[in-house]
Parts: sequence; structure tokens; C-alpha cells
Amino acid sequence: MTSKFFNGITVAKMVDGYDLNGTPRAQYQTGDKAQIQSSAFIGPAGVGAMSNATYQSFVNDAYGVLITGKALVGGTYYDESWMVLSLLMMTANFLDYTAI
Repeated sequence: MTSKFFNGITVAKMVDGYDLNGTPRAQYQTGDKAQIQSSAFIGPAGVGAMSNATYQSFVNDAYGVLITGKALVGGTYYDESWMVLSLLMMTANFLDYTAI
């Protein structure tokens, strides 16, 4: 359900917050920061979209934004953490804890 929601919005138009009814509620994307995106939203949305080939274009777009390292709306620590975790998962480099 969330993949369908975010796919409908597209990566380029994602903001850094939404109400439960889907209304965009940008926290940091205001004023001159309106074009900056958040890895904390794009990364997990991209990883979730990996579950269905229908959303491959969305996954590719999310990866394209994350790999630049510039989607840092809320600060570097939080956004960079989500960026790294998401990229590890998207590139099949995340540790498989079931294999230990």
C-alpha cells in the first residue's frame, strides 16, 4: 500500500512528511529548501518498492537520488543513516542475519 502511494507521488515530488490521510506535511522543505529531499523518506520507500517489479522505475529513481548523497533535509546524521541502510539493501550488501 505504501509503495503504491509513493509511486503515485514520484520520487521527485516526495516531501519529508505526510499526514495519515496522505496530505503532504513538509517539515524542512520550505522556502529556499523546497527542492531538497530526505533520505529518511526516499530510502525506505525505495526499499519497500523492491517487493514488486511494478515499482522498478520508482526504485531506480530512489536509488538515483540516494547515491548522490545530497538528500539531507533534516540533518546529516539521521538522513545519512537512512541513506546508508537503504543503499545497502538496494545493492544487496545488507548483512543477512539469517545466514549467521
